[in-house]
Amino acid sequence: MSKTTTIAFGDRWFWSYDLARSVLLVEVIKVARSTAGPGDDRWADEVLDDLRLYAEISDFDFVIDPVWGQRRLDAFVEWLEEANTSLGTREAVGPEETADWPLEQFEWRGTTPISTEAVISLGTAVIQLIRGALPTEPLDKIWCYGFTPEPILISTTFDS
Repeated sequence: MSKTTTIAFGDRWFWSYDLARSVLLVEVIKVARSTAGPGDDRWADEVLDDLRLYAEISDFDFVIDPVWGQRRLDAFVEWLEEANTSLGTREAVGPEETADWPLEQFEWRGTTPISTEAVISLGTAVIQLIRGALPTEPLDKIWCYGFTPEPILISTTFDS
């Protein structure tokens, strides 16, 4: 099992730290449960079910569906923004918190807490991805978010 997983929207994507993605998505689920959806509760329920799956199983690529339409994408961005705000009230999230998570199967990798700054950076990158504002990576590089507060550029070529 890899520590990285992809997040994609349209024709853009980036790598993310799987644990940071899980922490972010759980926070989004909590926010979404406490706020009204975009007027379509069935859509919100389906999205929350999908988010739970992506939070539990890091081997799945998280593909944000452009078919949602602008109103639903806007609602998702609002949830992400509120999740980032909520995460900003803490320095870290640790494995002891998973008992309260709305997930059926989840195992924290190791015992070390994760910096909320790194998770917030990931949340911001997802928002930028949806809004078409994610910085363009240099040739032969791909962005990676969630390991540190700053994004990492990873080479897509292998030198022999």
